[in-house]
Amino acid sequence: MRRAHLIFTAGAVAALACEQPSLPTLVGTGSDRAAVAADDSHGVVAKVQGAGVVDLRSANAGLMSFEFDAKQRADGSADGEFWQYRESAAGTVEFTGRVTCVTFDPANHRAWVGGIILENRSTNPAFQVDTLHLAGMDIWFRVVDYADAAVPEPDRSTVFGFKWSAGIKTTPEYCQLQPWPDTPTRDARTFPVLEGEGDIKVKTH
Repeated sequence: MRRAHLIFTAGAVAALACEQPSLPTLVGTGSDRAAVAADDSHGVVAKVQGAGVVDLRSANAGLMSFEFDAKQRADGSADGEFWQYRESAAGTVEFTGRVTCVTFDPANHRAWVGGIILENRSTNPAFQVDTLHLAGMDIWFRVVDYADAAVPEPDRSTVFGFKWSAGIKTTPEYCQLQPWPDTPTRDARTFPVLEGEGDIKVKTH
């Protein structure tokens, strides 16, 4: 995953902030093409990747930049990294993390990604809680890829969840349970990726 190459249109950047934050350099980044070519030989059986801008305005939360890459191996292990950034009236919300589990619903092109916080760069006090948001603590999110749907529509993602979100305690529990509420609306608590501002790809063998 090449964070330095994540590009937004001028309109999206202006909407997100007057000055886009520097993208963090994550552990383990390298040659994307070489990594993809080596997937099969390294036991990768499924993967999900995405980058772009998610529209949170239906929740009065503006726009959110994101990027992630998560792989599941034949032995059940997972690896990868993820990042989200958004602004709020109380300050920024920004986390980077390392993937420790990822599970899939191939029929519906859904993925659940969980891991641990690598760095919390948030300035919003609500996201600086010592019992939830410190490095090493559990963090997760879920996505859906609608590119191959009968009637294509925007891909969707959640914001990050933390311990006790929806009553879930740990990252492994999140990946095992695979929550996907469809009430009170379909794809509840997920938000669309802006058209032309990125996408999400769920790939399973």
